[in-house]
Amino acid sequence: MEQSVLSSHVSTYASYLSEHRYSANTVGFYLHCLAHFSHWLAKMKIGLRQINEVLVQRFIMVHLPACNCAGRCRKKQDGTVSAALRHLLRVLRLKRCIPPRVGSVPSAVQAELDRFDVYLERVCGLASKTRLLRLHYLSKFLTSIFKCGPIDLALLKPRDIEQFVTHHGEGCTRGSIQVMCSCLRTYLRFRAFEGDRTEALIAAVPRVPHWRLASLPKGLTGQELKQFLAAFDRTTVDGRRNYAMARCLVDLGLRVGEVARLKLENFDWRQGTLQIVGTKGRRADILPLPVETGRAIVQYLRHARPKCTSRS
Repeated sequence: MEQSVLSSHVSTYASYLSEHRYSANTVGFYLHCLAHFSHWLAKMKIGLRQINEVLVQRFIMVHLPACNCAGRCRKKQDGTVSAALRHLLRVLRLKRCIPPRVGSVPSAVQAELDRFDVYLERVCGLASKTRLLRLHYLSKFLTSIFKCGPIDLALLKPRDIEQFVTHHGEGCTRGSIQVMCSCLRTYLRFRAFEGDRTEALIAAVPRVPHWRLASLPKGLTGQELKQFLAAFDRTTVDGRRNYAMARCLVDLGLRVGEVARLKLENFDWRQGTLQIVGTKGRRADILPLPVETGRAIVQYLRHARPKCTSRS
């Protein structure tokens, strides 16, 4: 990096990482990424003032996949390269070597995002893309609450959390709201990990209900039931059998297994009842036998059931 536009900033970059308590191994990885980026800048004849987020993304998304640089250049598109260059941008802006980011978040919020990102990576073990999504939601939250001021959790009230989720969750899918709430809970646990009292704040984060089968229809309409029962061809053996089974399902609410286990002795034709044995509750239930259901079963027994010794 001796001849690079970044050569005079390497020591400051390394000191910045050490001050933020990055391990020697991590600092080494980041410096390797910086060397690769520096080599690419020199090759492309890009000046220091041109370095920004767009250029970093170009390096990661365009150069790395097709990289043929020699040496120990880190060529993987992973979170390490992205994190290393994100810190570089921060160092260069602290030294006022490059223009401020357009639409950038307040410095206090950014510092808090950096600390939380370290927690997500080292403690929670989250991947880069997952962390970026969490940081996106937290950036919105902290900016909406504290604006350009310091991050002081003593000023944060439970209603602030409720209002944020209500406002930003409008028009979002259930899944997006769940991620947003999960992010807020994780951040508040992180602050608790650092010694803050966040129990009341965590309790204020809404829990989005999720019922696994909620999207299933509750039942068929009367018209749909008529269409379903009319679909059986009752002039055939299979059609009469299937129609009789369908009537048991529709009229009595029996399970498929219960219908399959029915035997002739389960029917009391004089009383007009049906005995269901071996239910989930391990008991015998007596059910009234509706006329239409009984008629369908009789039609099957008389005209479609093959001759056999089985009582099923």
